[in-house]
Amino acid sequence: MLQNNIRRKYTIPEHKMKETYSVHLHNETFECTPGYGIPDEKSLTVQCLEGVLKYPKCLKEGFCVIQQHEMALNHIRYNKGTMIENGQLVVFECAEGMVPLNSLEGKCERRHINYPKRKYARPKDKMKEIYSVNLDNVTFECTPGYGIPDEKSLMVQCLEGVLKYPKCLKEGFCVIQQQEMALNHIRYSKGTVIENGQLVVFECAEGMVPLNSLEGKCERRHINYPKCISTCFCLIQQDEMALNHIRYSKGTVIENGQPVVFECAEGMVPLNNLEGKCEKRHIHYPKCVSTSKFIFEVQRCEG
Repeated sequence: MLQNNIRRKYTIPEHKMKETYSVHLHNETFECTPGYGIPDEKSLTVQCLEGVLKYPKCLKEGFCVIQQHEMALNHIRYNKGTMIENGQLVVFECAEGMVPLNSLEGKCERRHINYPKRKYARPKDKMKEIYSVNLDNVTFECTPGYGIPDEKSLMVQCLEGVLKYPKCLKEGFCVIQQQEMALNHIRYSKGTVIENGQLVVFECAEGMVPLNSLEGKCERRHINYPKCISTCFCLIQQDEMALNHIRYSKGTVIENGQPVVFECAEGMVPLNNLEGKCEKRHIHYPKCVSTSKFIFEVQRCEG
């Protein structure tokens, strides 16, 4: 019992301390000694069969249990048991027709095993060939300094002899945002991922014209999107603003139907609402006047 790190669960009377036997078909319940555990506590109850009592074994806390699905996923096998003690090395084997990608050693560390992996199936007689079996899933990884937007796409399936390799891009790549394109009335149909430093030439959506250059550039995960506007846009006229003593500092192009809120020039006050609106290439400009003229206009209305 001591070598299995177990003891009887129930206390034994002093006059029977030296007796360590069980009756045929009798169930004997044990418990792990302090600092030890077992994956399935039900296995601590064993039955005496024809004078034989198969003692359970408790392992030091932190032990690992070999996971069949992990071995299947990595095309490896292990047939020397299912429980591994904490700190113990485990040497796996490759499944038939497979070769190791790295060391076949794994180690149990606080209930976790780093399972060895494989990415390609290579028969021993064709070591120089890299191929995958039909319907086999192959998992890749990006080389250092490169990344991919969706890591799930690094696992691909071999279908009828065709393996569509994923592509990793240099860190800093950009992903085309549909929302940004819709907002700026532009489109791009040559993909969704742009490499860092790469120029992108967009197109205007139907019925729109470019406000500026249609080129954008991917710079460290950010794209400066160009903008397209309706053909009925308005241009802010500097002479009209000077004539009406108003100013506007948020650009020179206004989309059709868009309101524009102006400001009075210094020392001026609004004669009416400061909001204008672009309507079919024309803006209704508000007007600001000097304080003295504003007072005169008010008095004239009252008189």
